[in-house]
Amino acid sequence: MDEMQDVKFRGSTVTTSPEAIVIKHGRMRRLGGSTPGVTIAFDQIIQVSDIKPKGGKPGTYEIITHGYSPTGGGRPHEIWYTSRQQKEIQRLSKLITARGIAGDSGTDTSSSTAPVSFSAERVPDGPVAFNGWKVDGRKLRGEGQEFDLVGAKVEFEAGANAGSRITATRVVTGGVLFGPIGAVAGGLLRKNRNKVYIVITFADGSSGLIEAPAKKETQARKFANHLQSVANRLS
Repeated sequence: MDEMQDVKFRGSTVTTSPEAIVIKHGRMRRLGGSTPGVTIAFDQIIQVSDIKPKGGKPGTYEIITHGYSPTGGGRPHEIWYTSRQQKEIQRLSKLITARGIAGDSGTDTSSSTAPVSFSAERVPDGPVAFNGWKVDGRKLRGEGQEFDLVGAKVEFEAGANAGSRITATRVVTGGVLFGPIGAVAGGLLRKNRNKVYIVITFADGSSGLIEAPAKKETQARKFANHLQSVANRLS
């Protein structure tokens, strides 16, 4: 399969070899906090997040590897692209898929240097951020914390269901609390009719809760559905 040589995207240039992808970021991306460039070995790629261009906004194509923890604007593995550049993104995806599958064949993955399993499936559509929390690849990040979404179970609860106790009774005992620590003392164990809740139980049995005003119910439901979709896809 033909390599990509200095293919220009929005603010970045991509070159590939049989072993790796080299992304060089221009001045616009560097001003946003990104590094000048990064080299990504094909056999270290575990996931790709492809958010298509929409409403005049550019799309983002982010390559996830073990140990990659993007924050803010400094996302060196992310490529911005326009609707006219989708063919080149598809070409890059085909290279990643082909190299990832080839790298897995007959390899002992017990070694720390062995190629990892790879899937180039798109991360499900949906809001990637809500109320200070966002999805970065397989991680949920916010409030200075991060949690792995693999194997997570997500539930939405409305405080308007008067009289019922919130699932957060297990959130407290689970040892993980999202948001202000004082929220527990403020009566989190009983639902507030003016709030909505997203309760997440992680694979290790710990749980967390994101709460928001009832007026944000629609956004909260969409974010909860997106979290569960990502968790299902990762699992």
